Amino acid sequence: MHQKGRSMVEMLGVLAIIGILSAASLTGYNKAIMKYKLNKQREQITQIVSSIYTNEKLLEEIDKSSYTYLTPILISLGSIPNDMIKQNEGNIYIYDAFQNKYGIAAFTSQEIPYFYFFVYLNKLNIESCINIYQIAKEGADSIAYIVSYNSTSYWGNKECNSNKKCIKDITLEQISTACKKLQNANSNGPNITIYWR
Repeated sequence: MHQKGRSMVEMLGVLAIIGILSAASLTGYNKAIMKYKLNKQREQITQIVSSIYTNEKLLEEIDKSSYTYLTPILISLGSIPNDMIKQNEGNIYIYDAFQNKYGIAAFTSQEIPYFYFFVYLNKLNIESCINIYQIAKEGADSIAYIVSYNSTSYWGNKECNSNKKCIKDITLEQISTACKKLQNANSNGPNITIYWR
């Protein structure tokens, strides 16, 4: 007598193949999402810096003798992408693709005026921290320095010398180490701050 249908072994084999294919496609999907978020974060940081330079003349007129938030000004000028703005934040903070929180400000230190942005990291994602450092390294000609909580300061090309560590010389291993320290840090303050003049 012929039996119709599939045996249990055949069904288990089919399920195993489907499971392997699903796992492979999920891994590929996760990698694609991560790449998208890293590229989006890069665009957003570039937009922040561009908004400062675009509105530089206006921002130069602002009193920098004390700490001044620039985020609300740049939002009101339409210089910050809408996808970075959360309405319940009162326009003081903006958020990138990883939900890292940014503030943009200005102040004067030792009679030198600085613009800067600071980042409160969403510590669940170390890749976004590494990405911020790499973006700063690529922009070493224009930044003054980058500093992170509980880590070393690295200086831009115009500021670094034999006594100061240059961001252009930072290695991926050093960046990863700094980001792992930040991931484990217990701080209420910003995790990373990038200054430029």
